[in-house]
Amino acid sequence: MEIRIIILRVSIYLIGALNSANGQVYFGIKSGLNLSNQIHDGFVIDVGSKIIPTYMVGGLAEFVISKACQIETGLQLQVKGAEGTSPIKFRTSLNYLYLPVKLDYNVKKITFGFGFYDAIAIGGKNEENGQNEELKLGEGIHDLYSRVDYGIIFEGGYLFDKIRLTFNYDLGLGNIIPQDIKDNYASISIKNVVFGIALSYFFLDNK
Repeated sequence: MEIRIIILRVSIYLIGALNSANGQVYFGIKSGLNLSNQIHDGFVIDVGSKIIPTYMVGGLAEFVISKACQIETGLQLQVKGAEGTSPIKFRTSLNYLYLPVKLDYNVKKITFGFGFYDAIAIGGKNEENGQNEELKLGEGIHDLYSRVDYGIIFEGGYLFDKIRLTFNYDLGLGNIIPQDIKDNYASISIKNVVFGIALSYFFLDNK
């Protein structure tokens, strides 16, 4: 959890930097396709995890620091997960409330961004051999996944007036195995990774 605390502190610092912004704030909506997977480490068998297509949708706010530099945040619904075939065929999807804090730099119409995200799972389901079940989320020995996820964001994009096309890579740093299970099996971990493509629409022309 130490890494998460560092991420939260850095995110708070970035938001605090908004005090030096020139007062311009732009709001918009964002939606796109996620290609989601999970990295499984320390398991006795190879899980055979594969990418699944999911989605993201939500709102965003962009705080202008300078003509070339902005801080972007928002609140979004992100679906993450994976599928695999070992030991049995499965498909897992987790629904997260996702809070990104990202520093963007733009050169003319091309944008580059780096930041952090914090996310809380609000639900999910698992399909095994055609049977669906709701995921148990928490930190107990009988839960399947922790609710907490966090990590870093890399993003690039292009601006079309009020519309921004972006490509992102989210690298999960948090082990989403419940804490009570990690206490007994410290060597195993599951982390989310996502490649995404999205369109953002700003209600006012932001460039």
